[in-house]
Amino acid sequence: MFAPIGYVNIAELLDGFRPRARGLTKAMSWVTVEQSENPDWHFNTHVEAVVVWMTCRVLDEVDTFICSPTGQVLRGAPLLFHHEDEPEKWRWINESLCRSGQQTVLEHYLNTERGNPLSRFRFLDPVAGVVCVEGRARELSNSSLGADENITTQTRAASQFDSWAVCFSLEDIPENWDILGWLDAKEAATDALDSDAKPELRRGRPRKVDKALAAYKGRFPKGHGALTWVEVASEISDLTGTRIHHETLMKAVNREKNGLNG
Repeated sequence: MFAPIGYVNIAELLDGFRPRARGLTKAMSWVTVEQSENPDWHFNTHVEAVVVWMTCRVLDEVDTFICSPTGQVLRGAPLLFHHEDEPEKWRWINESLCRSGQQTVLEHYLNTERGNPLSRFRFLDPVAGVVCVEGRARELSNSSLGADENITTQTRAASQFDSWAVCFSLEDIPENWDILGWLDAKEAATDALDSDAKPELRRGRPRKVDKALAAYKGRFPKGHGALTWVEVASEISDLTGTRIHHETLMKAVNREKNGLNG
C-alpha cells in the first residue's frame, strides 16, 4: 500500500470507514445475526458490504488516481474500479438497507458462494490498495463474466496498470471519514443549484426529514414501542448521519401515519 504525497490510498479509506460501518450496522435492528449459524460472519459480512457501499460512493463522486511504483500519477478510468454489484447506485444507505418484507439488499451477500463483498471489484484489490489483474484472472474466467466478450479486452487494457496504487486527493475525501455527512453536503449543494435554476423546487419538506422518516420506517417497522421520541431521534440521527430534533421526527412520523404526506 502506497500513495504519493498529497494523496491517500484506497486501503486507508477502507480502514477509516470500517468503524463507522460497524456502528451503522449495529444500529440496524433488522440485521439479525442471532439466528444465523455463524453470527460473527453474518455481522461482519454486512459490515463489509456497507464499507463497499461507502467506498463505491467515493469512487463515483470524485476523481480516482492510479500511481505507479516509480511515482507516475494518472487519472484512472472507471472500468478499473468497477464493482460487479454496482453498489454506488444505492443512492442512500438506508434506502438500500432497510427491510422490505423479508428481504434486504444486503442479504444476497449472505450466500457464501459470493464471497466477501470486497472481493467483487473487477480489477481492484481494495485491501491491498492496488489495481489487481493477475489475481482476478482465474475468478473472472470461472464466473459468468468469462462469457462476456468484453472481459478479454478489458483485462488486456487493465493489465497495463497491474499493481499500481489506487489513490484519492486528500482534498477530495470525507473529513474524519464522515461519509454520510459528506454525501449529505454534496446532495445539499446539488439541491441548491437546482433550486436556483427552478425556484419551485424550494417547496417541500427538507431532505433530512425525508431521510429520517425513511430510516424510522426501516428501523422501527412496527413502531418504536416504549422508547421515547428523544431516544428514537438519537438513534435515527446516528443512522442518517444528520441530527434531527425529536419533535420534528415525531411530527413527520405522525403525518405519515395519518396519510398527510405527499
